[in-house]
Amino acid sequence: MKAFFMRYFLIGFCFVFFSCSSSGNDDVETNNPSQTAYEWTVPLVDLLGNFNPFPLAENPVLEKVSTVEGINDDQTVIVISIENQINIYPLHFIHSYEVINDQINGSSFIISYCPITQSTASLVGNYNNEHLTFRASGILYKENLVMHDAISDTYWSQMLLTCIKGKYADNQIENLAMIETSWKIAKTYFPDGNVFTSSSIINSKKAKATTEINNDEKVFGIINQSSIKSSDVSIYRYGDFKNGITKHTNLSAQNDIIVGSEEMSFIAAFQNTSNLNLTVLQNEFPTILIDETGTKYDVFGNAVEGSNSGNRLFPSVGYIAAWWAWQDFYESFNFVE
Repeated sequence: MKAFFMRYFLIGFCFVFFSCSSSGNDDVETNNPSQTAYEWTVPLVDLLGNFNPFPLAENPVLEKVSTVEGINDDQTVIVISIENQINIYPLHFIHSYEVINDQINGSSFIISYCPITQSTASLVGNYNNEHLTFRASGILYKENLVMHDAISDTYWSQMLLTCIKGKYADNQIENLAMIETSWKIAKTYFPDGNVFTSSSIINSKKAKATTEINNDEKVFGIINQSSIKSSDVSIYRYGDFKNGITKHTNLSAQNDIIVGSEEMSFIAAFQNTSNLNLTVLQNEFPTILIDETGTKYDVFGNAVEGSNSGNRLFPSVGYIAAWWAWQDFYESFNFVE
């Protein structure tokens, strides 16, 4: 009898084990319901993530080297030459897309960058006489970028240079000559080159700042929530708060007040749900605001003096982060004019 129960226990255990083992891989398969006739040609255990394509970066408008600002000399760029034309792609501007579809005199090509594996590659923009328009798929193979072409419905591993799912499975795509170097070298030796910048993708869902923001710059964002991903974000830079302590209202929700100082290196934001008439105080830091009753508030929103002492202004939904990180998490932005 013990042997009987042991046998069925082991059968049941194996059933559960193999069901759980395959369920994780199904995530990659089922998030994109297409390609039912095709299988991945690589081990599913090496695939991570879900089908969640990045914003499309196609037909960028490039700027001349002489007009570009906000790139540090030591930042890494990709340089490509086609028909004697030089194009330069700084990695920190590619970061939001990971894949750029471009062309020079009718010759299509693809610039790709995987931040995790730190790999860059330039590829021919067609295969088997079919034009390819790649986007980062949201799926990783061995933690490396997997690109997706919507028209052919094919998936390509950047580091393998190979299609790993779809009608071109196991076929390789041609790569192009390129170099990876510093911005200082690129602008010095290729002064007539064209440069991909943060404003190059005209049709991107991401709004552009009126003044170019360095991707590594830390900025303050207020999240104006409708739903998590569709929220728009009001962006404030330290340079928006000049001439002592100054204030702005929220670019999307007027009941928020944003106070800061470039000189003192701080930005704070509060919900003004009571519609107080708040004005800034100079030379009393950490006390920074006063309302119409004479109540004063500190940089943390606490009412520290006056008839409303003990009350507080609640913080807005916002925080400091690098500009490239804001672009990775959100799609719509508002900027101080």
